[in-house]
Amino acid sequence: MTKTVPEYIEPVIFYFSGTHALTRYETFAVDISLQTREYRTESVRLFTVVGKVRGEDRREVIAEFPAHGMADTFCDMAKATIKAL
Repeated sequence: MTKTVPEYIEPVIFYFSGTHALTRYETFAVDISLQTREYRTESVRLFTVVGKVRGEDRREVIAEFPAHGMADTFCDMAKATIKAL
C-alpha cells in the first residue's frame, strides 16, 4: 500500500508574542524557504511570512508554515490586523 501521508509534518512557528507586535511592520509578504533538518535527508520547503519593519529597509521572518495556503491566509490576516489596530 502506498503511503500518502508524510512521515513528519513540519510545525507552524510564530516569531512574535501577540497581535500588537505586528504593528511594528508596514507590509507583509510570503516567501519560499528551503531548509535542512537533522532528521531529514532532503531539504524542506517552508513558506515564510516576512514583515517589512516600519521606517527601516529591513525584513524579518515572523512565521513559518508547511503549506503555501496557510502562509497566504496568515499574511492576509496580518495585513487586516495592522489596519484594525
